[in-house]
Amino acid sequence: MYKAPVFQRSVLSAACCLALAACGAGSGDTATTRTAGEMAAAHPDQTSAATAASPAAYNPGVASLKALAAFPVGVAVDGGWEARSLVSTPAEQQVVNRHFSQVTPGNIMKMSYLHPDRNTYTFAQADELVNYAAAHDVRVHAHALIWHSDYQVPTFMKNFSGDKTAFLAMLDEHVKTIATHYAGKVQSWDVVNEALNDGGGYRQSLFYQRTGTDYLERAFRAAREADPNATLYYNDYNIESDANKMNTMTGMLDGFKARGVPIDGVGFQMHVYIDWPSTSQIKASLQKVVDRGLKVKISELDIPINNPYSPQYQAGDIKTVYTLELGLAQKKRYCEVVKAYLDVVPPAQRGGVVVWGVSDPSSWLIQQLFQNRHQDWPLLFDGQYQGKPALRGVADALTGTPCTNLAFVNATGSVNIARSGLTLNRVTAKSTGSVTFTNTTNVTLNGPLQFRLDGLTAGVSLDNTSGVQNGAPYMTLPAISLAPGASATVTTTFSNPGKVGVGYTATLISGSF
Repeated sequence: MYKAPVFQRSVLSAACCLALAACGAGSGDTATTRTAGEMAAAHPDQTSAATAASPAAYNPGVASLKALAAFPVGVAVDGGWEARSLVSTPAEQQVVNRHFSQVTPGNIMKMSYLHPDRNTYTFAQADELVNYAAAHDVRVHAHALIWHSDYQVPTFMKNFSGDKTAFLAMLDEHVKTIATHYAGKVQSWDVVNEALNDGGGYRQSLFYQRTGTDYLERAFRAAREADPNATLYYNDYNIESDANKMNTMTGMLDGFKARGVPIDGVGFQMHVYIDWPSTSQIKASLQKVVDRGLKVKISELDIPINNPYSPQYQAGDIKTVYTLELGLAQKKRYCEVVKAYLDVVPPAQRGGVVVWGVSDPSSWLIQQLFQNRHQDWPLLFDGQYQGKPALRGVADALTGTPCTNLAFVNATGSVNIARSGLTLNRVTAKSTGSVTFTNTTNVTLNGPLQFRLDGLTAGVSLDNTSGVQNGAPYMTLPAISLAPGASATVTTTFSNPGKVGVGYTATLISGSF
């Protein structure tokens, strides 16, 4: 678990489809603060709470995600004392080395871990992670030099007795010492994280109370002085959905530009849901930063299956079992979010896309958002580090493939399709039959299989449809495994009010097992 121990809700509309504070950040007024040690003691490992993830046998067919993009494709990772430290967890290493060109240390480069006391800096654990990344040709996006969260503000800063000038000088030293230590070793920094309020205005953090907005500018200037080559970001949550918060941020950015403050980009944390916010809203927000000539980074992307602020969830419709259908809906949403980024952000301004965690059980959302009440599956890999449909969704966006909630099945020629005749029940006006799929290859085919019913007779509808593609209903056989020569059969049931002969062609939806 590498998120902070609090989270913030942002009430943006009566629809109550809300997002969360990025790094588990939130106002002390509404959240209970726990130390990292207390969190670890209470929940030493999330695996038992969320291991049962995607159904077996789904293969997203993605050899390497990073190979599909010319910009950083990143993931947040653990390090040091954390349970899934990248440097000591082979399963994490295999996934990260194969699919990601950049890592963000989720916790161990935050303020209190690197600078616990005025004259004490503790770099060893972060160094270990940075050195591992360098040895495996993975870049590091460092996170974060200044962050308001109470558990991450060192005690000596809270108790600092000097005036504003002295406080700013102390922050300068903090930023310069850390950024100098990692100069040439990290690609980029979140210099300031979450300085704005939900609904607009500046967060009344310790730093704001002591210096007003001056600390923001000073932090960027100090970071640039310490590391002239690092890309420097401001990072925040809900800026893709909260218009007032975005207005405050663009005002801040415009002021930075007027005063020559060295900022290179903005990180959109993008803790979003399958149903909120709209892609048009996301695009409009990204465009505001693009228009200012800054880099844009999706810095902490995750998309849970459940939205606890939706009317459905609050009425008791909670998804506690992962299904292929849910995974395919998540696949489409991941694709849409990444596609929105690619549609709006020109290549020269793409700072990258970072997913906030490797495997589902490691997601901060399990504990922070859902309070361990039930499982969820917000990331690209399941508890066994197997790729989910969500991984395919990101790959689809990166390769220009249309965003759909369709699974992929084997190439043409590997499966034979045979449909039975139909039986009409004249009392119920239902026609029933079946479609049989036979593996014609000499290898086992694993994965969900989908077929479309093209040319279905007018006035007839398929009762057990999974959806519609190209105007025709389709069906999904989830998580099948066909040995050479083996077959699988699915029943088809049609509503046939005219009691007519039913005709259609069963067409395999092409793709890859």
